[in-house]
Amino acid sequence: MADMAGLAWRLSRMAGGHRLQFSGGHVEILPMEQDDLGPVVQLTRKLMEPLLRTGFGFHWDLRLERAMMADLMRQPVALVIRRESAFIGYTALNPARPQAKLHALMIEPAHQSQGIGTAVLRLLEQRAAGLRCREIVTTVQPNNKQALEFFRARGYADAGADGVNALLHKSLIARADDV
Repeated sequence: MADMAGLAWRLSRMAGGHRLQFSGGHVEILPMEQDDLGPVVQLTRKLMEPLLRTGFGFHWDLRLERAMMADLMRQPVALVIRRESAFIGYTALNPARPQAKLHALMIEPAHQSQGIGTAVLRLLEQRAAGLRCREIVTTVQPNNKQALEFFRARGYADAGADGVNALLHKSLIARADDV
């Protein structure tokens, strides 16, 4: 467990305060603070509530919100994404070896399709690979077509199901033809 804490600390320190370039400019990647939880809850609700309602018949309530935020805060690495100091998204990762688990990558709709999510995902993959994770996995609700297309277009393959969600994975091991 101490090894896991060390990995998480190194990942958050490497990504924390990181100025990340993307095709339309740059964003700041910072460790999530207590003050960030309000915007995180609002964004999560904005993006997830319609998917939960249409896909599973769930309605957003305080119990669900608390469970989702508790799960988020258990992740060793939780980072916010800021553009011109404004909150525009967040991500959470558990870089356990040999398999990193991407818990969340959420970007405000007004900032989507600009390359930010791709740049953040690439950074997380590089950092996880640097920590000797051999692959990265994530789960996506099966009715979240936008997220499924996003990950598949970036090399993630279907790996079955994780409960009711689609499980996607990507190898982080460099192939000889990639070098």
